[in-house]
Amino acid sequence: MNIISLKLILIYLFLLTHNIFAQRKIPEKSIEKSLIFENIFTNNGLPDNRIRSVYESKKGFLWIGTMNGLSSYDGYTFIQYYKDRAGKGLAGNWVYDIKEDADENMWIGTTEGLSKIITSKDEVINYVTAKHLPNKEIRALFIDKYQRVWIGTKKGLSIFNTKTDVVKKFTAGPFNNAINAIEKDLEGRIWLTSETGLIHFNEKDLTHNYIPIKVKSNPYGDRIWDIHPFKKEIWIATGGDGVHTLNIESLKKNQKGIADIQITKKIFADDLEVFDLAEDEKSG
Repeated sequence: MNIISLKLILIYLFLLTHNIFAQRKIPEKSIEKSLIFENIFTNNGLPDNRIRSVYESKKGFLWIGTMNGLSSYDGYTFIQYYKDRAGKGLAGNWVYDIKEDADENMWIGTTEGLSKIITSKDEVINYVTAKHLPNKEIRALFIDKYQRVWIGTKKGLSIFNTKTDVVKKFTAGPFNNAINAIEKDLEGRIWLTSETGLIHFNEKDLTHNYIPIKVKSNPYGDRIWDIHPFKKEIWIATGGDGVHTLNIESLKKNQKGIADIQITKKIFADDLEVFDLAEDEKSG
């Protein structure tokens, strides 16, 4: 991976040991004058300033998950969603992830369970029992082409067929820890993180392979926060080891079902915690 490729990925860093931006003045000429920024806070309608997730729906609404509630924003008006005592609101107020299904329903992953917002009725259905979840703290969501909801939790994975109400759970190793991210690559494989490595699934039959990866954690033991498929690689945001990449073409399945791979390559930021990875429109 050369320096040009680094420009193709937008990397959001949480700096544990380096206060780079506070010590560095950005030249005025480097700021594009045509860009207009609007800051939005609780006094504008957010339920909380501590934002954990943002999702743009098919209708162009921004769904903003915070540590104390959820907002839907159409550019003019906020609609807020909270957990309430009557059980008609969200499963929980701390929102980790947001996804949308083919029927434009919103799926909300919280620290206290899963919520489905039927947008046509503005109705909320909650899933908080062991029938659907191996653990109530939901870290990641993904909706596949069969409209199954993949639910990554603090302790395992569930795949929820919403048409049949059948749930398939994965709780044995390597699934028996935090599943923080679920993504699909260009060849149709579904990738997810565990604290000890990556797992990739065949979307149709759900066969899967585990790839152990050794990276440094943050002080709390979190090793892998996010992944992003990029061309023939998987970019990996770590808890205390910067950004690594995994060459997908180097995967060779052996008889044990464990991938024999080349070691991941560190490409960015030693000893830093990286929470999120995103790709711009010009990545090619």
